[in-house]
Amino acid sequence: MRLGTRDHTTLTAGNFASFSVLMFGLGVLSVGFGLVDMAMTAPLGLVYVAGLAVGESVIQVLNAFFIGFVDVMTARLARAEGSGRSEDEFGAVFVAFGIVLLILEAVSIVFGAICWFVLPLLVADPDVAGAAREYVVIRCFGVAILLGMSAVRETLKVIGARSSSIAVFGIGLGVNAALNAVLLYAVPGTLGSPMYSVALATVLAQVIMAVIGIRVVRRQVADRNFRRPGRDEVRGQLGTMLGRGAGIGVRHMNDYAGGTIPLVMAGTLGVQSVAAIGVASSIWTLFCRVPQACFNAAFIYYGYAVDKGAEITAEFRRKVTRYSAVPTIVAVAVCLLLSPLLVLLFGGGQVPMKTALLMVGAFFILVIPYFFEGLNGELLSAHEDGGFLSVSSTVATWLGNIPLAAAGIYLLHSGFWAYALAVIPTIGLATAFTRRLNRLSRVPQT
Repeated sequence: MRLGTRDHTTLTAGNFASFSVLMFGLGVLSVGFGLVDMAMTAPLGLVYVAGLAVGESVIQVLNAFFIGFVDVMTARLARAEGSGRSEDEFGAVFVAFGIVLLILEAVSIVFGAICWFVLPLLVADPDVAGAAREYVVIRCFGVAILLGMSAVRETLKVIGARSSSIAVFGIGLGVNAALNAVLLYAVPGTLGSPMYSVALATVLAQVIMAVIGIRVVRRQVADRNFRRPGRDEVRGQLGTMLGRGAGIGVRHMNDYAGGTIPLVMAGTLGVQSVAAIGVASSIWTLFCRVPQACFNAAFIYYGYAVDKGAEITAEFRRKVTRYSAVPTIVAVAVCLLLSPLLVLLFGGGQVPMKTALLMVGAFFILVIPYFFEGLNGELLSAHEDGGFLSVSSTVATWLGNIPLAAAGIYLLHSGFWAYALAVIPTIGLATAFTRRLNRLSRVPQT
């Protein structure tokens, strides 16, 4: 039986729904790492909580960029798997990605060294700055492990071992909590700082996840006879992977910046407004787990189909759009209906209900363009269209989203308009992504 005919590459409503549910579970588990670290660090003092929050934000910026390279690797694996070429192409992709990991680890170490000196200049409280840089410098030494673990997770999804990917994450979350308990409380002070301890616990948990994941991958592909790649193949994979991965990574970074920078600027509106934005952002983030799970599933299934011709690709686009839209609509209805209860839950009864619900409305104004921007952006990643993704998202974020947020805050003195006006660049980006995808869908892949 050819590999391209395996059942896990067949797009059906049942397969898509099953995959999306697993991706939703992975999204929840990934959020769990930060929540566990925060909860277990909180008893040690607010300085460490704040330092962890700042440090994790810095790591997320770096990771947002680096994940673009994982996207390119995943797209290539999916295309090879869907067309039955996995035995011929997986080897070259894996070797090239391994070299990319070494390059990105070197970049990460340099980035960590820069943060060690720069964070005290950017963070007003010296204690918080010190805690944040301690966390960042340890995490930067583990970036290659983090990306390797992400690559293992994506490989498991591509080859059909999707339940294994969520099992590996679940084990990692438990290990992370156990290591936190040991390093923070059983042997406190051993590393000199709680930030070193919690960062090291995360890195070690990721090492264990990567090792387990690699063993699972090896077992899942034991029946496949992978061809040993030649140097020219690896060199070709490496060159395009670096360039296109950087472009897709810039898009992810812009998405992150578009969400965090307006929150920083909103500090001038007062504590109540910031708290309301924070609560609304939490509700929006909770909602986004559903469409993002669907987008991830669409990315994989579309990747299976990209090399099968324009007619098949067009049919896949229609299906994944329909399959993604239905759960998204349900999630919108559920989140909006439950938003008063969620405001009470996330705000602890301290956030003004009217202000928070108004901010929820500001976020959800973006739902329709966000859906098409997010879905079609993922499908463009399957085409490895890094240049277009980086340029268009940079223009939309830095010439649209952030200036409009600044106008809403500094001119209109309104948190609502700071976020609601983001609908304009989001519509522009959704339109641009859709048109670009329409064109690329008719062009044979290289």
